[in-house]
Amino acid sequence: MENFKLQLEKYIAENYVEENSCDEDLEDGSAYEDRADSSFFGRIGALFSAPSSSHIKRKYQEECFSAGSSVPNFNMILQENKGETFSEMLARLINESGEKKSAIYNRANVDRRLFSKIINRLDYQPAKNTALAFAVALKLSYEKTQKLLDAAGFTLNKKNLADVIITFFIENKIFDIDTINNYLHEYNQPLIGGGQKFCRLADDQL
Repeated sequence: MENFKLQLEKYIAENYVEENSCDEDLEDGSAYEDRADSSFFGRIGALFSAPSSSHIKRKYQEECFSAGSSVPNFNMILQENKGETFSEMLARLINESGEKKSAIYNRANVDRRLFSKIINRLDYQPAKNTALAFAVALKLSYEKTQKLLDAAGFTLNKKNLADVIITFFIENKIFDIDTINNYLHEYNQPLIGGGQKFCRLADDQL
């Protein structure tokens, strides 16, 4: 276990980029990934900052400011431009896994009520920690985890210590949420899944 902890510490030292770094490269989406505001307009602002969403921003502005236009359905615009919603992608990945839905949401430490809300609302926007919990429960690769997070408007970011720690476990194919949360707690980082109260509150308030 001590050796494993040393491996994690080495990984963090090699991959974590301090917030006050002079690195100006925003290609990893660091400008939008960790917005605390999970409200409707907060999510719009976060998505607009993402390098890959400029075309969505332009379309939204055109709809918003066209003469006589009412406030557009932003989730519909998102769906038109980004393909699968988070709910659709999650349902597909669970189906492809061949496992029961209950096995996945239990492994993600997400209760049945919240899971049902996510699956039944195509426009559902989860908290980042909830999305990560499902990625781990589904044992997704780094690339597939990024795609699932992207569907929810997030990304894994080297400027976020929790993200770096979670990436370490994903790359090493360690998908036990309790183990991951133990190390997140040790580094004073927010937990994923049901282990983080504010995460579930953020979801249930939507």
